[in-house]
Amino acid sequence: MLKFRKATIDDVELFFNWANDPLVRNNSYQKEMIIYENHVNWFSNQINSDTNYLYVFLNESNLPVGQVRINKSGKDNAIIGLMIDAKFRGNGFAKEMIAKASDDFLSLNSSFTILAYIFKINKSSINSFINANYKLLKEEIVSEIPSFILYKNKQ
Repeated sequence: MLKFRKATIDDVELFFNWANDPLVRNNSYQKEMIIYENHVNWFSNQINSDTNYLYVFLNESNLPVGQVRINKSGKDNAIIGLMIDAKFRGNGFAKEMIAKASDDFLSLNSSFTILAYIFKINKSSINSFINANYKLLKEEIVSEIPSFILYKNKQ
């Protein structure tokens, strides 16, 4: 069973390392490696904004296993993304992380719909979101990549 907390400025390097993991970059719409100085500025803005929710998930030994980010996008939509530390992939944590972060976000933002943009070839991510009660909204080409858009809301 995982627990979570909100990210703080002390997590800047942790998030940087996760974001530059080769598998994360490969499954991202933005493929290029992230420059540290740019990341520090971005991260500081993220944690100081009331439209961004950054969750750090910890295992029973208090080791960080990954993160979920939910960013408000417009009046009633938000976009979700997640990263799992390479040491903890394949342990089934994604479903729990997605479900807990989504439930927390929706408990504070009940009128919002959370959208997940996932490459069609990323079967494990698709399954994790479906198992966390996300539903298929549509198929779409996003940044020239065939993708599924899944959603979850309070209803």
